[in-house]
Amino acid sequence: MRTVMMKFSRTYWAGCVMKTDVAQILPNPSRSDVLTRHFIHGQIPSARARTHTDAPTPFNPELPPSPLLSPSLIGDRGEISMANKDPGGFLQQLRQIAGRMSSGPRGAGVGLKLLIGAGALAYGVKEAMYTVEGGHRAIIFSRIGGVQMDTVLAEGLHFRIPWFQYPVIYDIRARPRKISSLTGSKDLQMVNLTLRVLSRPLASNLPILYQQLGQDYDERVLPSIVNEVLKSVVAKFNASQLITQRAQVSLLIRRELFERAKDFNIILDDVAITELSFSREYTAAVEAKQVAQQEAQRAQFYVEKAKQEQRQKIIQAEGEAEAAKMLGQAVTKNPGYLKLRKIRAAQNIAKTVAQSQNKVYLNADSLVLNLQDKEGFTDPTPPPPRSPPGRCMDPSLQRKRG
Repeated sequence: MRTVMMKFSRTYWAGCVMKTDVAQILPNPSRSDVLTRHFIHGQIPSARARTHTDAPTPFNPELPPSPLLSPSLIGDRGEISMANKDPGGFLQQLRQIAGRMSSGPRGAGVGLKLLIGAGALAYGVKEAMYTVEGGHRAIIFSRIGGVQMDTVLAEGLHFRIPWFQYPVIYDIRARPRKISSLTGSKDLQMVNLTLRVLSRPLASNLPILYQQLGQDYDERVLPSIVNEVLKSVVAKFNASQLITQRAQVSLLIRRELFERAKDFNIILDDVAITELSFSREYTAAVEAKQVAQQEAQRAQFYVEKAKQEQRQKIIQAEGEAEAAKMLGQAVTKNPGYLKLRKIRAAQNIAKTVAQSQNKVYLNADSLVLNLQDKEGFTDPTPPPPRSPPGRCMDPSLQRKRG
């Protein structure tokens, strides 16, 4: 304990010497000499002794001088030499004393304290700053006053009081979520619907949202309101209408969900039906119905086809009968009409035989051909050349005649 008090006293008086003007010490040489000798030899009186009495403590010259002072500062009588009157050198000596004091175990403790203080300061600065990323908003919760209802912090760097305040950060970007629900249609058919919902919190009401629902607001609210709206909307349509009027059903679901989500400070950017399915029995019945409808349509097609063919034959028979009737009337009125038909038929047969490469032998009588009719039939082979009158073209006959 005495050693600690001595070190404290030496440090105290060294500081006093550094801060005290020399001119203030010189006017009272007796007390200055006594204090100087005590300081040099480590015989500093206690603070209590200095407070209650002005009598100097007896000086013991046999004690060695303090190792903290340079020998150049100590005079012959053991006092600090003021002869040179050099303040710069005196201050330099005091700095050397302070350096010697800090190089011991006490100096290591001071360095450790400084290191701990710097670390605590850096930790405090780090805890006092926080960053709100892009697409996020933050609210402040205080341990004293709770949530600050009028504060919504935007993106960027912000400050807080460590331990007393901490930020609650919300992602205000739209997030997709798929929700499935099994409900019944108007005709009591079970329908499995799946919705894709894009939701985000209302940024201006984040303090209220945090107090009422917390940060998992979508998990607390969306499944319940989606099931409620789906059951109310699907019950207005038949199973077949859910397929044929899918766009209208989706629009009605979106409109009602928007209104319900606003009550919870949630904004829905989009709602769409991604899956619509029925039970296996209903699906099989629908497929059988479609097959039956296709078969009925096919039978109806065959009936219509037969009716058309019947009408075609009737029209054709009526035409032929009308033609025969007209032909009979024409033959009755003009018998030469039948001969004309025979001639045209013979002409067609003759043309066919003439153009064919096969040889056909026919009786001329069977062709029913009137050879006198030169206008209706032309012989494809040219006639042989005629010889001039009075001259024979055959050379053998000419030789006989000659």
